[in-house]
Amino acid sequence: MSGYSRKFEGNKGNERLTTDRASYIAFLEGQLEQVSANSLLVSGFSDRMEQMQTQIKGVEERVMNSHRSVKLLQQCSDQSISAQEGFQQNIENRVNAINTRMDELEKNGVPEKLSYSSGNDIDTINQQINVNVHKLTFPS
Repeated sequence: MSGYSRKFEGNKGNERLTTDRASYIAFLEGQLEQVSANSLLVSGFSDRMEQMQTQIKGVEERVMNSHRSVKLLQQCSDQSISAQEGFQQNIENRVNAINTRMDELEKNGVPEKLSYSSGNDIDTINQQINVNVHKLTFPS
């Protein structure tokens, strides 16, 4: 017999030993149930933490992809602004060259091969060029 049962062997009788043993077993079963419940609870929390970690990784990836997209859009925007400025400068240079040539023609007279039917044609052409340059510079 074990030490627990020897303790109660003497004059106290088997009846008390049985009750003490039954209550001890009930106590141990209660402890086992508590440990099992806590183990299940910890397991549930562990699963939830793994799910949250997976979700956080997904969100981090989306944020990084968004960051890359913003960088690419910014680079594209910078390039298009640069190209637009170059195009605008090219148009301005051409308009200035046309204006210079028109001023020369007005000073020196229009050669016969370039003569127009009316004097307002140069002004009309100049206005059309200005309108087109304005449309290209400031698209609506």
